[in-house]
Amino acid sequence: MKQTSQPITGTSFNNVTVLASLNELTKVLGKPRIVDDPDANFRYEWRMEHASTGDVFAVYDWDNDVTLKGTTKIKWYIGAHQATHAVDAREKIIEKIIEL
Repeated sequence: MKQTSQPITGTSFNNVTVLASLNELTKVLGKPRIVDDPDANFRYEWRMEHASTGDVFAVYDWDNDVTLKGTTKIKWYIGAHQATHAVDAREKIIEKIIEL
């Protein structure tokens, strides 16, 4: 997995989430994009791609009302073009978190 500059247009939520802290995801995915818009439905977002396939996906904190502290675990949403890509992304993220 790596951050991408490819467009993520057309990705959507496929009922795939991962439970993690902001600190964990930052260590695994790198620095997030911070959305500083009070009308936005999320504040943190990573735009990623699978290193081997090039499939893009996004990880974000959809409709989160909690003020995040670095170690607070919340449900992060994974958007992708296909559900299988989102599941693959979740599995890779979990593997990387376990390795921390």
